[in-house]
Amino acid sequence: MFKVYALNHTSTRAVSNGTALFFDIAQLPVNFSRVRFGDYRTDSQYSATYYAGSGILLNSSGTNAWIALAEGNGKLVSTLFYRGQTVVALNGQTTTYINSSRPTAYTGTDLMVQDWRIGDWTPNDGIIIEHPKNVTISGAAFYLAVYQPDVDAQLPEFDLLPAVVSVFLVVVLARRFKK
Repeated sequence: MFKVYALNHTSTRAVSNGTALFFDIAQLPVNFSRVRFGDYRTDSQYSATYYAGSGILLNSSGTNAWIALAEGNGKLVSTLFYRGQTVVALNGQTTTYINSSRPTAYTGTDLMVQDWRIGDWTPNDGIIIEHPKNVTISGAAFYLAVYQPDVDAQLPEFDLLPAVVSVFLVVVLARRFKK
């Protein structure tokens, strides 16, 4: 089952070059340390939760300007040209090279998730949105998408008698109208 979980920012702080936003990973209903990375389709038991993607939505206002996303530790993640919209979507990308000696490449928020995975950063450490004074960042949500087992999945059940009666009535009515 594909699920997307949101961590809404819990606090905001002005910094010299922009805005710092912080998140609480306790809001995440999935234990991130148990999230697996790789192809969930190889899990024949469908017993583990697998990483599917990430993103950040920023609430913003202002005029055209370059802005940058950085981890709370200062590591630059990405830059983009802001055009005054009220919502900015920042995403990630994972590129896997098949039949190549090149390593998997992570960019954007997927890079942040990899740093989270190895312990170099967490959403609790926050993000920094570097921006000029003509741009205001008023909030953010950090999204984590996963594939996870659906423990509540059940096949729909129905009583056989109403189904048989319904089919019988359809047949009788069809014969009546056919005459």
